[in-house]
Amino acid sequence: KLQFLYFIEPTVVDRVPMSTETQTDFTIRCTVLDKRSRGKKLVFATVKPDNKEQIDLIFAPSDEGMQVHDVSSIRRELRPGDIILVTVYKEEPTAGKEGIPLWHVKSTTTEAIAIQSNTKIARTEDKRRLAIETPASKRLQSEHETVDENYEQICLIIKELNKSLTKYHYSPPERGPGLSAHDQSWSRKCVVLKDFILSKFPVSFLNSGSGVLDVAGGKGELCYLLMMEGVKCTLVDPRDKIAQLNKRQRKAVKKRLGEGHELNHVKEFFAPELYSSELVENCSLLVGMHPDEATHPLADCAVSCSKPSVVVPCCVYSRLFPDRLVGDSLVTTYGMLLKYLINKNIDKTSVHELPFEGRNIAIVYNPI
Repeated sequence: KLQFLYFIEPTVVDRVPMSTETQTDFTIRCTVLDKRSRGKKLVFATVKPDNKEQIDLIFAPSDEGMQVHDVSSIRRELRPGDIILVTVYKEEPTAGKEGIPLWHVKSTTTEAIAIQSNTKIARTEDKRRLAIETPASKRLQSEHETVDENYEQICLIIKELNKSLTKYHYSPPERGPGLSAHDQSWSRKCVVLKDFILSKFPVSFLNSGSGVLDVAGGKGELCYLLMMEGVKCTLVDPRDKIAQLNKRQRKAVKKRLGEGHELNHVKEFFAPELYSSELVENCSLLVGMHPDEATHPLADCAVSCSKPSVVVPCCVYSRLFPDRLVGDSLVTTYGMLLKYLINKNIDKTSVHELPFEGRNIAIVYNPI
């Protein structure tokens, strides 16, 4: 107990003294179950090694092991579910005293990270490295960029790229549920985006090939609205039994389009494996309304495949994409994400402000 108090005392901990006796190092592959921080210089993690009982790891600065910034990164980035490879040494309880062994971490490598977005599907992403493995010269520049920019700063970022932020003016119809100017529901946001898309691309173009591809579109609200305008649309979303029209929507589709019209749903994560598929090759337009972690592959696919796209980005997911850089800085804020997406092909990209609350910047890429 006294040893435990020694390690968590913030005024004492600077570097954990190494024993003068020879320590045996072990390399362990394990899954993180829990993490507890005790200031910037001390982190405890409960882990489950492969085919063994769970143990507690101690991440702390030491003369021959981790540095202070390494521990700080672990405190900030490590999540339950991550799979890590650690080199540790074991400190046995003092002779004649009861206690459990202490496992001190000397180095760590992340093999896979746990991901859970609004898809509610938890998984690990192999061969993705956390920001803690990014070179310190790049990592430290973005450590304090944790607060998103305000509207004025967003406008300044776009202006610095020599791009104008065009405001899209949407006039709601006099009648219709969820369409008033004061309504900020998801349905109204999709209505605004639908009208914006129709203002940029003619229906004849949208219906070319297999039609519009709605990436990470959730329940398919945008697909339904485009269908009601006579536009072919396919939803790509990994969730099962979610892309189903409700009773009101089915009746509206039947009345407008007749029998036999259902929502096309491809149950897949939008990943690079789909770039060369017929699904992408035959589509007319890629669309993403707050597509979360699919924002990055959607923008990559649009540029690499020369497909027109409209994306309204939302969450940054800097942990999932530690290799995204603007200059020498990691993409950690919303403004930096906008800058990163615009820079993919700045000459053929336009930026628009949609009239609803929240993250409402639409980035349009049109290679045609």
